[in-house]
Amino acid sequence: MVVRLSDSVICGELFNTNNYTTHGWVGLQGFDRPLMLQLTGNPSPDLAGRRIRFEVRTSLPEPSDEQEARLAELAWQQVGPTCEMTLQCPTDARPCLHLEWLSQNGRMVIDLVDPVIEYLDIEEEEDEEDDVDWGVQDLDRDDVRDGLDDDLDELDSLFADEDDDDDDPYGLLPPDLNEHFEAEAWKTDRSIEPQGDDADDAEEDSEATLRELRLMDELIERGEGDLIRTIFDRPLRFPRPEHISDEEIEGHLKLLLAELALFGIALDMCEHYTPRQAYRLLLEEICSQQRAYPELRNTQWVQHFMTSEYCPQCEAEIEREFSETDGDRTEDDEA
Repeated sequence: MVVRLSDSVICGELFNTNNYTTHGWVGLQGFDRPLMLQLTGNPSPDLAGRRIRFEVRTSLPEPSDEQEARLAELAWQQVGPTCEMTLQCPTDARPCLHLEWLSQNGRMVIDLVDPVIEYLDIEEEEDEEDDVDWGVQDLDRDDVRDGLDDDLDELDSLFADEDDDDDDPYGLLPPDLNEHFEAEAWKTDRSIEPQGDDADDAEEDSEATLRELRLMDELIERGEGDLIRTIFDRPLRFPRPEHISDEEIEGHLKLLLAELALFGIALDMCEHYTPRQAYRLLLEEICSQQRAYPELRNTQWVQHFMTSEYCPQCEAEIEREFSETDGDRTEDDEA
């Protein structure tokens, strides 16, 4: 299946600042949240190592009900391999931005004719990443709940005192001040609550999120999931890495990543790993030893595996940073 987004895209960014990792976002007409791109692979050479921001020059109409329903079904955290991603300049000299990748929703294609293109500094991207919450995190819900409970208990102990029963022991506050604050807070809440169709959309999103949370809870209670190599609709047959050339290896790697993406399974590449190493890791370790829940297909859940967890260079860097930090702490204690 091919999902063509060209008529819905209003703006976005694409950055390939780490080798074999392409991230970004795509804004769609009629939607407040963008598609987040967390793709494995490089774009075409003209965009490799660069960061661009793009925007269409003309206003787009609001999506039809059918179009909006189709777009709402997309995975909002897009994972999978890159395909062709290039800024072409045909004979009429009007550039065309072509972005193509494979994800949970199949083949995704964007073609924008003569968009506004802005090339951004890599340093600017690094500064923004420190401040921006990209909206998707992999969190253990029990850890979050336990952490919140501990924090609340600690705050209670810090602010508790003998006068808790009397918030105004000297009678300095008007008797209706608390009611005034509550009324103002209620007005503020009402002013920012979604209304009309937006409220219906927000309620649908909340219900969908709750359904997927319940599904995950049920699956966790049921067991550890299935070995990844067993979850596919048909047995996958990929050649051993030692039997194929460097020119062939990337094609097989991306085919395997595309199959995994249909189940929301992603591979995050560190700067040290090569496509051949990643392909071997997927075949020998991740698909053969790791587990997943096939029931999570067509949901918003994403399961990330990272080459850094298997990379000796990454491990050495972490140990070196830890040693340096520990040494600085020791010097501070002695001082």
